[in-house]
Amino acid sequence: MTTTDSSCGNKLLLMSGLVVLFGIASITSLAQKPQKVGYVLEMVGAWNLADTPQSLSLGQQLAGGALLSNASPADGDHVVIANLRGEIIKTVRCKSAVCKECRDTANCEDRIKPLPVTTDQTAVLSAIFQAVMDLFSSKPDRYSIHRARGTNFMLNTDAVLPLEGNNVDVRSIFRDQEKGAYTLQFYSLSESNVSANVWTSADIPLRWDPALPVNVNVTGISPGLYRLSVTHNEDISAAWVLLSDPSDYPRLSAEYEKAVSEAGYWGEAVSPQTKRSYLRAYLEYLTSRGRATNE
Repeated sequence: MTTTDSSCGNKLLLMSGLVVLFGIASITSLAQKPQKVGYVLEMVGAWNLADTPQSLSLGQQLAGGALLSNASPADGDHVVIANLRGEIIKTVRCKSAVCKECRDTANCEDRIKPLPVTTDQTAVLSAIFQAVMDLFSSKPDRYSIHRARGTNFMLNTDAVLPLEGNNVDVRSIFRDQEKGAYTLQFYSLSESNVSANVWTSADIPLRWDPALPVNVNVTGISPGLYRLSVTHNEDISAAWVLLSDPSDYPRLSAEYEKAVSEAGYWGEAVSPQTKRSYLRAYLEYLTSRGRATNE
């Protein structure tokens, strides 16, 4: 072998070695990069990740190993983290200027520990939960629950309702309400509408009696997402309703009821207001998915 051949061979060996080392370093880097393990499901107070000034936000994704911190905790401050499947994996609550990790709502004794690093099991996400949380985090004010005007009347639920022609069956919205006279008005929540041109119905009188049919006729309405504003004895409350034609109603209703059931598993760790806000985002998810299917 000539000197030139030997030199070329050494260069090839060196280059091969560098390629192998670079590949190993890249694989190691990917393996060490923290993976997302959860979302901020509920938050009261000013929370951030330890050693960073950036504040956490509702719906924010969090990586494995993240450590939650509250520099100036007030009584009632708390944060709840759900994993990528929507299951609660961490609750921290503050009292007397100290924040502790909770095993349940009545047992908060442990110091705050970092979020678990991801495993094959926790990396399996729910695409639906992720899509809803993306909506939830991008516009939390849109889904927030506003106080009703007055104190004696409150619509306690949102729903998927069947729409046949111009007739809307509102039974599931009124099932907890007393008999009497109500006035209804529907406002389109389609984000394709400019706020100045939002479609609204006329006022619709309803004499609610659970023993009687409760279809209301709404001129000009079509399938979609609406805010239903209801007046009763001068009190006003509102609900979100997804109106569906008869062919889609069984499927959409079943999917929404499944989401309601899953949110129920959060128990007292999550407030009723947060559960309802999340479910409103879920209604919008169902609406957008149905629109994409039809296009």
